[in-house]
This record gives sequence, structure tokens and C-alpha cells, in this order.
Amino acid sequence: MRLARSREIRVGPLPPPADLREYDSIVPGAADRIIAMAESRVAHQQRMEEQQSRRDSRHSFVGVGAGLLVTLFVVSLSGWLIDNGHAIYGTVLASTNLASLAAVFVVGSRQRQSTEG
Repeated sequence: MRLARSREIRVGPLPPPADLREYDSIVPGAADRIIAMAESRVAHQQRMEEQQSRRDSRHSFVGVGAGLLVTLFVVSLSGWLIDNGHAIYGTVLASTNLASLAAVFVVGSRQRQSTEG
């Protein structure tokens, strides 16, 4: 006596052609409806991914703009402090700002590399 076991793993939105034929024999036109449903689902997913990509781009642009404004303010404040006799405070503030910017770019670069690779 032998015991045989089989497993079928399917990946994707459509059942195998044999199943489609069987659905169509039970309900005429069911195969076309199933295919149309799969096409609709894929198109929807593509639209959602495109919207997410645009949103990510917009958020990235806003983040860079905000970083630029903060940096310009801090550099201006540092210059003002140095001009008004507070060279140590101005230098520390400018150095801290520069170190923070470098850290942000390094961390961002590493994150991009880890998600791309």
C-alpha cells in the first residue's frame, strides 16, 4: 500500500486554466468575469502604487525644503551671534547644525541603500 500526497501552490490572481474551464461550465461567462476581476485588481494596485510614489516624492521635497529653511535660519543666527561678540556660541551652533545635516544625509543614504539592495 502506498500513500501519495500532493500539494499545489499557485501564485497570482488567476486560477489555473482547468479551474477556469470548470467555472465556465457551471456558470457560462464566469471565466471572463474572473479574468476581468483580476485585471481590475491589478490596475487598482498599480494606481495605488503610483499614488504612493507621488506622495513619497512630495513628502521628500517638503522635508528637503524644511531642512533648507531651518539651516538658513541657524546659519544666519550663528553669523549674527559671531558678529555680536558671541563667537563661541555662534561657532557651536553652526558646527552642531553642520553635524546634524551630515548625520541626516548619511542615515538617509544608508536607508536608501538598504531598501534598494
